[in-house]
Amino acid sequence: MRVDFGLANDLAAKMPEKVEEMKKLFTQEAIKNNAFPMDDRRFERLNAEVSGRPDIMEGRKELTLYPGMPGMTENSFIDTKSRSLIITAELEIPKGGANGVILSQAGQFGGWSLYVKDGKPKYHYNWLAREQYVIEGGEALPEGKVTLVYDFTYDGGGLHKGGKGILLVNGKKSVRVGLKKRWVPFIHSPPKPPTSAKTRSHP
Repeated sequence: MRVDFGLANDLAAKMPEKVEEMKKLFTQEAIKNNAFPMDDRRFERLNAEVSGRPDIMEGRKELTLYPGMPGMTENSFIDTKSRSLIITAELEIPKGGANGVILSQAGQFGGWSLYVKDGKPKYHYNWLAREQYVIEGGEALPEGKVTLVYDFTYDGGGLHKGGKGILLVNGKKSVRVGLKKRWVPFIHSPPKPPTSAKTRSHP
């Protein structure tokens, strides 16, 4: 690396004995560290359920989040992809109304967000920055304590299907529309929960 920092020069043809030595060393270390069999899949490996690897969230149906828990990794957040789910947020709406994100996962290039804009609750799903799906509550949230629920019932039948999304404010249905959306199949970027919220998938 001192003379070829970018490793642009292929030395394998010039040093076949060294290549064989390194192959044997790799095999020895791979056996010792249980690296075999090698998995050459790409995106599938990002999803523990698909790839068959251990998952700290395996079997979890409910997750409670509090302020100060942003930037959680995908593997430490409950899976919301291609399934029915319920998000329950306990809010305190100030006098004059509220604006801002309640709970979000990912961002510009794919993901979802439950938020309040101009006092009204909204849910927005972003499919790879190519398609956008939004539902909005019919009325502004009342002042004081509010329980906001986003309830999504998945159509099923594999990945990338649609379903029905409902927003409920204090138990009263605010809106119901079809979200015939495609789902990001394997991974989002970290969720960002700036307010108390509970997320659970349907059993």
